[in-house]
Amino acid sequence: MCFQEGQVIEITSLSTGRNLRIHEDGTVDGLGIHQLDGAFKVVGQSDPHIFALQSYRYPRRWLAVRDGFVTHAHDGQCCNFKVSEAAGLDVTLESVEHPGMFVSVLPNGDVRPAREGSNCHFRVHTLFV
Repeated sequence: MCFQEGQVIEITSLSTGRNLRIHEDGTVDGLGIHQLDGAFKVVGQSDPHIFALQSYRYPRRWLAVRDGFVTHAHDGQCCNFKVSEAAGLDVTLESVEHPGMFVSVLPNGDVRPAREGSNCHFRVHTLFV
């Protein structure tokens, strides 16, 4: 598995070629352009395939699927994702709270939950541990 507790990673959308990121106001998009702009700290859970993703730049914000949106939260079940390896080096991020819903980035950078599809695939690059 490409995620490990304590890693700081960037998650690059295959549909935009840019990083998933959380802004200071808590909005999420897939248009990050440099490493720390879209960096996340990986926080492991009890299952080896379940992780929470904490914004490195804004540590009080965690990636979440909540109320039908990909957004931020401060913590909780809505922040947990099942990380699965897809084709080759790609991964998908499936909401634990909403099984079957994946983080998806549209070509314009908008982020939303969706059933699995090509917009749900990401590449992960470790920045540091």
